[in-house]
Amino acid sequence: MTVRTEIQEILDQMHALGAPGFAGMTVREAREAVRATTAFNGPPPPLHATSTLEIATSSGTVAALRYVPRNERDLPIVVFFHGGGWVMGDPQLIDVPARELAVDAAVIVISAGHRLAPEHPYPAAHQDAYDVTRWVIENASSLGGDPGRVAVAGESTGANLAASVALRARDERSFGLAAQLLIYPVLDPAMSSDSYVRYADGHLLTAAAMRQFWGHYLVSSAL
Repeated sequence: MTVRTEIQEILDQMHALGAPGFAGMTVREAREAVRATTAFNGPPPPLHATSTLEIATSSGTVAALRYVPRNERDLPIVVFFHGGGWVMGDPQLIDVPARELAVDAAVIVISAGHRLAPEHPYPAAHQDAYDVTRWVIENASSLGGDPGRVAVAGESTGANLAASVALRARDERSFGLAAQLLIYPVLDPAMSSDSYVRYADGHLLTAAAMRQFWGHYLVSSAL
């Protein structure tokens, strides 16, 4: 298997800038580095409406961004969780991809944040994601969406959160979900699959970096 051309171009640009890879960064350095990735985003597509939300959770509030692609009621809703190793990122950093998802899929996107590790290790991010999803379902109509068509989605560690929300909702029978969309999900802390072994090194996100992120999320450590 080879790396897609456009991904290789991004990796080459990062290597040319001297990016050490996440495994060689402190938490603060990693958070600053991920902010620089917004330079690779294209122009934002136009939307019918956007708004900022402060969603009440069992531990406080979570910031979220709402994207409405068209002037219609009862659209499906996708609750989307960003990636970043549970350590980095926020909804603003994926503004363009969230807009593109809203437009291309004709859905309202609620791009939600969560508390970050290592300051807030597991289960903080999971609990935030669960509480946000429940809140969206309960308030779907006021958000312009259909409460019977709410899905969870995410990329990387955000996909981990989406999957964990779906499993918990199923097991506890607390609320129903229409679907889940998992984009390169992080699901197995054992990291022993063939792809982990084959591509452990040589890219910005290495197996060593993933071990570091899992460590921050599952066991609190010093900054």
